Amino acid sequence: MDEFILALFGSGDKLKATTLYQLLTGKKTTSVLLFGYFHDLLPLFGLFPEGNQGQFQNRLQQLAAAGKLTALPDHYYCLENEDFQAVQPMKQTLANLDHFAFGKREAAAWRMVQFVVQVASMYQRTANFVPLETAPGYTEPVRLLIRQHQGNLREILAKEFQTLFSELDQDVADVLARSFSGWEVMGQATYQLVPDWAQKKPWDMLVPISWHEAFFKVLDKHPNFVLYQLITPIFLGERNQSGLQTQALFEAGYTFEQVMGQRGLKSGTINDHVIEWALSDRNFPFDEFIHPEAAVRLAQRSGNPVSWRFRDVAELPVDFLSFALFQIRSKKKEERSCS
Repeated sequence: MDEFILALFGSGDKLKATTLYQLLTGKKTTSVLLFGYFHDLLPLFGLFPEGNQGQFQNRLQQLAAAGKLTALPDHYYCLENEDFQAVQPMKQTLANLDHFAFGKREAAAWRMVQFVVQVASMYQRTANFVPLETAPGYTEPVRLLIRQHQGNLREILAKEFQTLFSELDQDVADVLARSFSGWEVMGQATYQLVPDWAQKKPWDMLVPISWHEAFFKVLDKHPNFVLYQLITPIFLGERNQSGLQTQALFEAGYTFEQVMGQRGLKSGTINDHVIEWALSDRNFPFDEFIHPEAAVRLAQRSGNPVSWRFRDVAELPVDFLSFALFQIRSKKKEERSCS
């Protein structure tokens, strides 16, 4: 666990212990989500929903006592040695994660992937096999898919997987392929696939999750794929349903005031929905929500917008939503320029 905690701290990062704990346990507030996004930790959101705050605080204190972290005022911590680097497999595992996007449905979605591979492989070859899944939530969507594509499904999926695996790191693609069962093939269990270095907590849990979420990040780039259309409803069930209703009204052309009236919600709650939408959607319409005057005033400020605090612009005619969205847009532009 120590290596995982140390890997959360980038060079020069000062992280507040309470907010970091809330991020890792999945407390979905705007302040926690923005903290995660601006510190490049949002993909780790909710990885440890059963976490114990006392134990987490004790571990941070132990790392500080061991000279690996520096304890700062107000429960902040930073790396003692800013040259610390997590070993490459651990770095790659963390880079593959996107638990904010895929969250609790990651396991269910991957079971659906394994099931449809098995069924497509067996289709018209034999009906004498033990299906990986029997619950209607899995069997009905796959049965519908077979009706739609019949004998072509196996070929369609083969082409899609060829594309998806070509876009994944080769080691991830290889290990996922070995997990599939089908015609004359028995997939390996997860515990058989986890490498030796990860046979310890929390890596024994994080590594398989990272494989699956790396796959779903690639799949998300192919909305026309049959597999995407099969899997996406699983993830939609994880999304903030109230937030999705708010989003739908905005997309239908409602004004902010009309959305408040229609939903019967306060402006702060609508702000929360919009910010979560902005963090989740690569095509979020920032210009429709950032007040033009606020955009001009903020663009005139110096420094990296991500490092600003709302209190720093208290003298400007800038509302909180415009401020937060301006910061998010700035970071997204920076990410695109680096990709």
